[in-house]
Amino acid sequence: MRKERVLAVIMSVLMALSMLPITVFAAETTALNGKLNIQGIAAEGKTLSADFKEVNTEGMTEDDVPNLWSRKTLDDEEAAENAGETPELKELGKEKTYTVTQEDIGSKIVLTITGKEENGYSGTLTVTSDEVVDAESGAALEAAAEAQKEDASEETGEDQ
Repeated sequence: MRKERVLAVIMSVLMALSMLPITVFAAETTALNGKLNIQGIAAEGKTLSADFKEVNTEGMTEDDVPNLWSRKTLDDEEAAENAGETPELKELGKEKTYTVTQEDIGSKIVLTITGKEENGYSGTLTVTSDEVVDAESGAALEAAAEAQKEDASEETGEDQ
C-alpha cells in the first residue's frame, strides 16, 4: 500500500509540472532592436566595423552577437527583384571588422548581426553600406567628411 501512495504522489507532482507554461523554465531572451550602422567608408582598402550606438539592447556587447559580412551586387539585386526573390549574398567573413577589397568595388557590403539565445538575445539586425568605391574616390570622400566635421566644430566654437 505504501508503494502505491508514493507512486501517486510522484505522478501528481509530474502532472502539476506538466501544466506549467514552458516559459517558466526557459531563459528570458531580449529581442535585438534599434538601428545597426556600419562605421567606416565603403572604399577599397578601408576597414569597416559594426556601430552599435543606436542598437537599443541594454547591456549587449559586440561579443554577444556574431557578425556576418556579405557582398550584394546590383546585378544580383536586380535579377532577384525581377524574379520576385531575395538576392543571394556572397559571404565575406564573420570577423568583427571587414577590410574592403578591389572585388567589392561597385557592390554593397551587408552586415548582419544575430542574437545568440545562450547569451540572452534573439532576432537579427541588418544594414547595407553605400556602393563601394575605389581607393582614390574613398580618399576624396574621407577628406570631404573630415572637412565637414571641422566646419561643424568651428561653427559650434564660434557660437560659444
